[in-house]
Amino acid sequence: MQRRGQAFVAQLSVEELEERGRDTRREKEREFLVRVFKRIDTKRDGALDAKEVDAYLRKLGYVPRAGEAEQMIWEVDDDGDGVINFDEFEATHSRLVAFDFASSKARGAYEPRAFFNMVEFSIFDNDEGGTIDASEAIAVFHRRYGQAGAMQKLDALVKSGTAGT
Repeated sequence: MQRRGQAFVAQLSVEELEERGRDTRREKEREFLVRVFKRIDTKRDGALDAKEVDAYLRKLGYVPRAGEAEQMIWEVDDDGDGVINFDEFEATHSRLVAFDFASSKARGAYEPRAFFNMVEFSIFDNDEGGTIDASEAIAVFHRRYGQAGAMQKLDALVKSGTAGT
């Protein structure tokens, strides 16, 4: 029984705490993806077509080759309707977050890396300036490595003398 003025502390197992942390990360990741999807979906029809992807790449300062946006759509378009809906967008990104691109070359595997790079860049380009500034770069480290890991990686980067090069 809880006494007046005492806080109730739930007893959670390590597994339950880890699961809650995973759920929170998944929710945050989904928020990022919704934000990026809406940024690209200028027609607001819930689907990304080649014109929207092409225009978005140009907004980022990248001039795609002829047919490059269409290729990106084709690589991600699971249902073959010529556009990327949010489910395809989210599923592809989630799959590629866990994908090992380095070892895939050795196996001859192919994944839509250009699409993944565009989305990942857009997640961190919060001000939509087409660049990742210092605060956005630090956010990348925190997201990838956590608080302690980010500080270790940043310290190592500074000590190696490669920061800013």
